[in-house]
Amino acid sequence: MVRPAASASRATSSWCKMMQCVIFVLFASGVEAQPNTATQARDLLSVTPSVDLPTGTAMPDAASSRLQRLQNRSLLPVPPVQIVDKPSTGPTPSLRLSTTVETRVDNRTVSEKSATVGGETSVAPPKEAARPAVRFGFEDFVQQSMGVALPLFGESVFSTPSPSYITPDQLPLPPDYLLRAGDEIATRAWGQIEIDHVGTVDRLGQLYIPRVGVIRVAGIRRDQLDAVIRTALEKQFRNFELSTMVGTAQPILVHITGAAKRPGSVSLPAYSTLLTAAFQSGGALPKANFRRVQLRRGGLTVAELDLYDFLAFGNNKNDVPVRSGDVIHFGIVEGLVAIGGNVNVPGIFQLKASMTLGQLLELSGGITTTGATRQVVVERIVDHRERTTEVIVLDAAALARPLRDGELFTITPVSPRIENAVTLSGNVALPLRVAFRPGMRISDLIPSPDALMLPGYWVARNQQNAFSGLAEQRTPEIKKELPEINWEYAVIERLDKRTLSPTLIPFNLGLAINVKDSADNQLLEAGDTVTVFSKSDFRIRSDQKTRYVKVEGEIKNAGMYSVNHGTSLRQVLATSGGLTSEAYLYGLELTRESTRQFQQTRMNESIDKLEQEFQRYSATRARNITSPEEALAVPAEADSLKTLIVRLRAMKATGRIVLELTPDAASINRLPDVALEDGDTVFVPIIPATIGVVGAVVQEGTFLFGVNKRLADYLRQAGGRTRHGDEERLYILRADGTTLSGEQGLLGKKIDNSMVLAPGDTVVVPESPERVTWVRALKDWTQVFYQFGLGAAGIRILRGF
Repeated sequence: MVRPAASASRATSSWCKMMQCVIFVLFASGVEAQPNTATQARDLLSVTPSVDLPTGTAMPDAASSRLQRLQNRSLLPVPPVQIVDKPSTGPTPSLRLSTTVETRVDNRTVSEKSATVGGETSVAPPKEAARPAVRFGFEDFVQQSMGVALPLFGESVFSTPSPSYITPDQLPLPPDYLLRAGDEIATRAWGQIEIDHVGTVDRLGQLYIPRVGVIRVAGIRRDQLDAVIRTALEKQFRNFELSTMVGTAQPILVHITGAAKRPGSVSLPAYSTLLTAAFQSGGALPKANFRRVQLRRGGLTVAELDLYDFLAFGNNKNDVPVRSGDVIHFGIVEGLVAIGGNVNVPGIFQLKASMTLGQLLELSGGITTTGATRQVVVERIVDHRERTTEVIVLDAAALARPLRDGELFTITPVSPRIENAVTLSGNVALPLRVAFRPGMRISDLIPSPDALMLPGYWVARNQQNAFSGLAEQRTPEIKKELPEINWEYAVIERLDKRTLSPTLIPFNLGLAINVKDSADNQLLEAGDTVTVFSKSDFRIRSDQKTRYVKVEGEIKNAGMYSVNHGTSLRQVLATSGGLTSEAYLYGLELTRESTRQFQQTRMNESIDKLEQEFQRYSATRARNITSPEEALAVPAEADSLKTLIVRLRAMKATGRIVLELTPDAASINRLPDVALEDGDTVFVPIIPATIGVVGAVVQEGTFLFGVNKRLADYLRQAGGRTRHGDEERLYILRADGTTLSGEQGLLGKKIDNSMVLAPGDTVVVPESPERVTWVRALKDWTQVFYQFGLGAAGIRILRGF
């Protein structure tokens, strides 16, 4: 059992040792001792949690003196301190005291970290505990009505952590700041008296100045300090100049009550106002009344702040300074209204007494450009029993009407319908909308055919004449620059006002524009839309289509020609000036895109069929292998076929149309009466002077054509067939695009060695099928060249097979 006297002695000793360490640091930092009393020391000790003197224990005189020096430089009350080691060399650092202050918040003890730097204190608010989302039933009502959740205006302001506190030395004190205990004041005088002193207002509100004495300064304004000290000096001195400055101001203690996020007491900078205090204290809950934040002092409400004025308009004229001991109270929201639709800031807003619809629109940023004022939908809950709907017009009376709790306003968009206009659209130069006038007709909307000329036509025309940075010559090209207008069909789209169903009124566009008094030049009504089509929009009659045909080769006037429906090949050649003396009519090539696509499709199908047949053939042969040589031949044949398939798929059909001419044809009158189509190409070659011989011959080549030469003569010039050549399956690719095989003779006769060939013909001697047995799967090469219009060009692709 420790006796009380011994316990008190040890407590006193420990307290003295701690104070000696603190005072050592203070003296090392240049702290000047000031007179004080043991009573003041005991008062200071009474608010120091880390020091506990037993009852009846007297404070040592030495401790009282040392404590007075500490009191004059530190904040009051003094918290428990922790000494930071002082470096052994270098300048003396500022005193840093790390403390822990306990604050009562919601009947809980919360530790708040604070730091004291050179006598200045900054307290960071405690971390906010996670709270469940607070929702009003009115929010659900709004979401059900509008189909979208609207935010509560101003709630997001307090949803993020409060900004860090600004230390007092970072901002100047306002002129109306009231001095109080703990403030540091610098006094400088020169003249009859020299004073350069920094002192701290003590707990009695007095400031001690050497050679002057004690001056009471607590409670006076900062801008009055100079006059108060000057008055005190003038009692003893004359002819001097004076300068005063408040250095470090003590934090104030403000109480936060009501629907606050962190109700309780909080330490704030001395210059805090009601607005900054509301934010720095953590803010309010969503259920708090943002429209009436009250500042209470001495039990009375001295100021009210509307946060909406600040958030929506940046207005802080009602913001006032707060003092230590003030109470900031957040009441409960008095009512809610919502506004959505075509407003700039849709949301849910808190009601204020006598708030009008016009004020609500101001808070929501006003109506958007597309918002309508003629039809505003109002939904409300009447007497907490039923929901009603009303449609109002935003006139002066509506804007001045007071709002009621639970009202929802929806600003509808302006109708997209244009009441007094007609519209021109479709294949036109410039889709436009013009004002309607009574008696307006189609010819008034489209005054001339030039109004239908597409801008892209002139752009393409201008680009053709643009200078190029390249020196090379550009190949001219003639093509359709714009879709052709369908002059025989256009429509008026009109809304039947009785049935609200659209109707289409067709008319002849050409007659409506060019014949003003025709029945097609119909009267228009407001809201009509006139649509012009191109000939490509519909599958129109063939006689209405414009056709372009390219004529090349041995033609007197080769070029691009526009032809009408039914124009024949013979007619276009006559229009182009006819044939030259070197023209080879038998070799004329007429190619057509539709024919090429058909040939290409059939060729792709035949190649697919060939591949399938060979796969079946390979499978059958693999089962019937009888020798090692055959086993080695099967993979080789498969590789060869793969190569052949790749080459075949690389071939493109020409789209050539066989004209069934005889080699001696020389006049265009011998041409068949075939009608031309858009995109046809006519090429008349020069009379060739050679015959080609390819395939299984000793020497493939091109040989001069001779009038008296026969087939045998050309084969002889090629060295004859090889031992693998199959003359029985020989075929000839004729210059007119036909194929003549050994089974099909000219005029019913089979090919024989005495046959006379025509210039440009090509003789093909295939290899015997016995040499490469899988070639039988292709049946007959002649089908490939004849059906798909490959001609002699295909020989280069298939050579080697």
